[in-house]
Amino acid sequence: MKKLLFITHEASRTGAPFVILYFLQWLQKHHPEFEISVLTLKDGDLEEELKKACSRYYSLSQYQQKKNDNVISKGLRKLGVSKPLNNKKALLEVLATKEFDLVYSNTILALSLGNKISNSNLK
Repeated sequence: MKKLLFITHEASRTGAPFVILYFLQWLQKHHPEFEISVLTLKDGDLEEELKKACSRYYSLSQYQQKKNDNVISKGLRKLGVSKPLNNKKALLEVLATKEFDLVYSNTILALSLGNKISNSNLK
Protein backbone atom coordinates (compact mmCIF):
# COMPACT_ATOMS: atom_id res chain seq x y z
CA MET A 1 0.00 0.00 0.00
CA LYS A 2 1.37 3.41 -0.99
CA LYS A 3 1.37 6.07 1.71
CA LEU A 4 0.71 9.63 0.56
CA LEU A 5 0.92 12.86 2.56
CA PHE A 6 -0.77 16.03 1.32
CA ILE A 7 0.13 19.31 3.00
CA THR A 8 -2.00 22.43 2.71
CA HIS A 9 -1.29 25.80 4.27
CA GLU A 10 -4.82 26.04 5.65
CA ALA A 11 -8.20 24.36 5.69
CA SER A 12 -10.12 27.43 4.56
CA ARG A 13 -12.79 27.58 1.87
CA THR A 14 -10.39 29.05 -0.67
CA GLY A 15 -8.71 27.92 -3.89
CA ALA A 16 -5.74 25.73 -2.92
CA PRO A 17 -7.48 23.89 -0.06
CA PHE A 18 -10.50 23.18 -2.30
CA VAL A 19 -8.22 21.83 -5.05
CA ILE A 20 -6.58 19.43 -2.62
CA LEU A 21 -9.97 18.38 -1.18
CA TYR A 22 -11.38 17.59 -4.63
CA PHE A 23 -8.25 15.67 -5.58
CA LEU A 24 -8.36 13.66 -2.34
CA GLN A 25 -12.01 12.80 -2.95
CA TRP A 26 -11.11 11.65 -6.46
CA LEU A 27 -8.24 9.53 -5.12
CA GLN A 28 -10.51 7.99 -2.51
CA LYS A 29 -13.00 6.97 -5.19
CA HIS A 30 -10.56 5.77 -7.86
CA HIS A 31 -7.60 4.56 -5.78
CA PRO A 32 -8.88 3.27 -2.43
CA GLU A 33 -5.66 1.27 -2.05
CA PHE A 34 -3.73 4.45 -1.16
CA GLU A 35 -3.29 5.39 2.48
CA ILE A 36 -3.86 9.13 2.44
CA SER A 37 -2.74 11.52 5.19
CA VAL A 38 -3.36 15.26 5.32
CA LEU A 39 -1.46 17.94 7.22
CA THR A 40 -2.88 21.44 7.57
CA LEU A 41 -0.77 24.29 8.84
CA LYS A 42 -3.82 26.32 9.88
CA ASP A 43 -7.32 25.11 10.79
CA GLY A 44 -10.42 26.24 8.91
CA ASP A 45 -13.91 25.45 7.67
CA LEU A 46 -12.82 22.58 5.40
CA GLU A 47 -11.35 20.58 8.26
CA GLU A 48 -14.24 18.10 8.58
CA GLU A 49 -14.40 17.48 4.83
CA LEU A 50 -10.64 16.96 4.66
CA LYS A 51 -10.85 14.47 7.54
CA LYS A 52 -13.46 12.46 5.61
CA ALA A 53 -11.23 12.41 2.50
CA CYS A 54 -8.22 10.81 4.23
CA SER A 55 -7.29 8.07 6.64
CA ARG A 56 -5.13 10.29 8.89
CA TYR A 57 -5.43 13.99 9.57
CA TYR A 58 -2.79 16.14 11.25
CA SER A 59 -3.00 19.80 12.15
CA LEU A 60 -0.06 21.96 13.14
CA SER A 61 -2.35 23.69 15.64
CA GLN A 62 -2.55 20.39 17.58
CA TYR A 63 1.15 20.81 18.28
CA GLN A 64 1.09 24.48 19.22
CA GLN A 65 1.39 25.42 22.85
CA LYS A 66 -0.34 28.44 24.30
CA LYS A 67 2.21 31.12 25.08
CA ASN A 68 2.36 32.00 28.76
CA ASP A 69 2.44 35.79 28.90
CA ASN A 70 2.62 36.45 32.61
CA VAL A 71 5.32 38.79 33.90
CA ILE A 72 7.58 36.00 35.19
CA SER A 73 7.43 34.04 31.91
CA LYS A 74 8.20 37.15 29.87
CA GLY A 75 11.17 37.95 32.10
CA LEU A 76 12.54 34.41 31.87
CA ARG A 77 12.23 34.45 28.07
CA LYS A 78 14.07 37.78 27.87
CA LEU A 79 16.87 36.36 30.01
CA GLY A 80 17.04 33.33 27.76
CA VAL A 81 16.25 30.99 30.63
CA SER A 82 12.90 29.83 29.27
CA LYS A 83 12.52 28.79 25.65
CA PRO A 84 9.30 27.74 23.92
CA LEU A 85 9.03 24.13 22.81
CA ASN A 86 9.71 23.48 19.14
CA ASN A 87 6.32 22.01 18.32
CA LYS A 88 6.97 21.94 14.59
CA LYS A 89 9.95 19.70 15.31
CA ALA A 90 7.74 17.33 17.33
CA LEU A 91 5.29 17.13 14.44
CA LEU A 92 8.10 16.48 11.95
CA GLU A 93 9.36 13.64 14.13
CA VAL A 94 5.90 12.05 14.19
CA LEU A 95 5.48 12.38 10.42
CA ALA A 96 9.01 11.16 9.69
CA THR A 97 8.15 7.82 11.28
CA LYS A 98 5.36 7.28 8.74
CA GLU A 99 7.76 6.77 5.79
CA PHE A 100 5.55 8.32 3.12
CA ASP A 101 6.01 7.28 -0.50
CA LEU A 102 4.90 10.73 -1.66
CA VAL A 103 4.79 14.10 0.09
CA TYR A 104 2.83 16.77 -1.81
CA SER A 105 2.65 20.43 -0.78
CA ASN A 106 -0.06 22.36 -2.57
CA THR A 107 1.32 25.84 -1.88
CA ILE A 108 4.73 27.43 -1.43
CA LEU A 109 3.83 28.13 2.21
CA ALA A 110 3.87 24.38 2.90
CA LEU A 111 6.82 23.51 0.68
CA SER A 112 9.62 23.75 3.26
CA LEU A 113 7.77 21.54 5.71
CA GLY A 114 7.08 18.96 2.99
CA ASN A 115 10.74 19.01 2.02
CA LYS A 116 11.83 18.36 5.63
CA ILE A 117 9.42 15.44 5.98
CA SER A 118 10.39 13.83 2.68
CA ASN A 119 14.14 14.28 3.31
CA SER A 120 13.85 12.66 6.72
CA ASN A 121 12.50 9.54 5.00
CA LEU A 122 15.58 9.09 2.83
CA LYS A 123 17.59 6.04 3.68
